[in-house]
Amino acid sequence: VCIDQAYHLNLIATEPHLAPATVLAFLLLLFAAILLHISLSHANAEEQLRCPVPMVQMPNITPFYGAKLCPIVGRIGSIKVAIPQHFVLGPVAYKNVDIWNPDSYRNMPRQPTLESDISNFAIKIRMTNFKPVHSSKDVEDYDKLSRSVENQPPVNRWLYVEFFTQSAAEVDNAMKNLVRNWLKDDAKDGPFSRTDDAFGLHHYVSAQLPFTQRYPYIQKNQQEFFYDPIGERTFIRCRNVIQLPREEAAVPNILLSHCQIDYWIKELNIRVSVANIEDKGDLARWREIERGVEKTIRSFIVYN
Repeated sequence: VCIDQAYHLNLIATEPHLAPATVLAFLLLLFAAILLHISLSHANAEEQLRCPVPMVQMPNITPFYGAKLCPIVGRIGSIKVAIPQHFVLGPVAYKNVDIWNPDSYRNMPRQPTLESDISNFAIKIRMTNFKPVHSSKDVEDYDKLSRSVENQPPVNRWLYVEFFTQSAAEVDNAMKNLVRNWLKDDAKDGPFSRTDDAFGLHHYVSAQLPFTQRYPYIQKNQQEFFYDPIGERTFIRCRNVIQLPREEAAVPNILLSHCQIDYWIKELNIRVSVANIEDKGDLARWREIERGVEKTIRSFIVYN
C-alpha cells in the first residue's frame, strides 16, 4: 500500500499540468482511503479478539474478498461447531430465536460463543465434491441454477443442506413416525402403494399423477418416498410435476422432480435434510451423499 501511495504522490509531483483542485481532491481521497484502511484493521483486530476460535481465510469472491472472518459458532446436537462463513446459506437460527420474526430476531446473540445453542443452520455445497462456493467459477456455476428450469449437468449440481438439533429419543422414533404419517396421508396426496424397491430402499408412490399446468402455475403433485427399513435412518421424498413450457418456447414438456434426503446422525443428535436434488437419478448416490455431508459437518466440530 505504501509503495503504491508513494508512486502516485511522485506522479503528481512530476505532472505540473495537473490543476491544484485535482491535486487536492486526490490527496483528500488518499487520506480517506488511509483512514478507512486503519479503521478496517482496527475492526478486524477487535473481531479477532472477540472470536472464540481462530479466524478463517475467506475466498476472494463477493462479499468476502479474501478477508479473515470469524466462523459462525455454537452448539448443535451434542457437538460444538465453527462454520466458515462461505459455507453458510441464510441466517443461523439460535435457540429461542425465530429468524422470520423481526421482534424475535432481535434476541439473536450479539456475540455467540461455542456454548450458544443452535436450533438449525444451512449450508450450500457442490454435489460432486461437497465443497462450498470458493472461486469465481463456482460463483458463475451457482448463478446458473436460477436461470433455467431444466436440470443442470451433473458437474454443476448443488445441495442445500440443513442441520437440526434432535434428541436421541426423537431420533429413535423419527423414521417410524415419518413412514406412518406418509402412509396414512390419503386426503392430501395418497393413497400410497408400494412398488419395486429402488436404490436399495423400499419405495412407495402416491395415486396422483404428475400434474400438468401452464407455466408457471402448478397444482396437485405426485409424491413418492423411499426409506431404509434396515438402518432406519434414511427417508427420501420426491415431488413430481410436469412443467409446460411458455407458449412461445419450442421445447417439450419437462418432468421435474424435487427430492430431499432426510437422515439422522444418532451419535451427534442431529437430523440432516439434503435438498435441491432435481434429478431422481442422483438418488442412486444417497449413501455417498450422506457420507459426504457427514464428513462436512464433522469438519466443523471444535474439540475443547
